[in-house]
Amino acid sequence: MLVKKVDFINIGRKGPGFMRRRSIPIRNEYIGLVSKTRGYEQAAEIGNEVIRLFTNTAEGEQPPDKIYLMYNEFKSALQQRVIINQILPLARLMRLLTAAKPDESQV
Repeated sequence: MLVKKVDFINIGRKGPGFMRRRSIPIRNEYIGLVSKTRGYEQAAEIGNEVIRLFTNTAEGEQPPDKIYLMYNEFKSALQQRVIINQILPLARLMRLLTAAKPDESQV
């Protein structure tokens, strides 16, 4: 049986508490994205960390196969949806580009 390692980078206040209550390890966490200026700086920091992980520039670590963004879409107190989007590799973009290329027999 193949076991995959899953790492979590939490953004916001509620994720870390959820993970700790369930003894799920957290790779890193970012709390307090309040001001727009600081929010951009932290977003860039998070993005750089994710890219570094994916390109295996973190020493001694195996790069992940895929990176997902997972969050709650809040519609109301009674209605929330969990959204999971693969962000790396750019699978959706590659599918769109492949679908948009004309077949050589059609040219």
